[in-house]
Amino acid sequence: MSATEQEKLKRGRIEAGILIGAIIGIAIFGLIIGTLLDQVVLWLIITGVAGAAVGLLIALNLNKKDKRVE
Repeated sequence: MSATEQEKLKRGRIEAGILIGAIIGIAIFGLIIGTLLDQVVLWLIITGVAGAAVGLLIALNLNKKDKRVE
């Protein structure tokens, strides 16, 4: 695999991790907590950002483990 292909794969994983984390954070935690506390919009924003951060950390960790010497 060439360097540009590895870079594209790494970038794609990071973007996917951020997106999936944000979706899970918003869909599950944001709606539940926001509904319980009657502040849905605020909690959708907070959990979306937090979910994106967690997704980013997971994606970066997966990329670190994926370093293969060819």
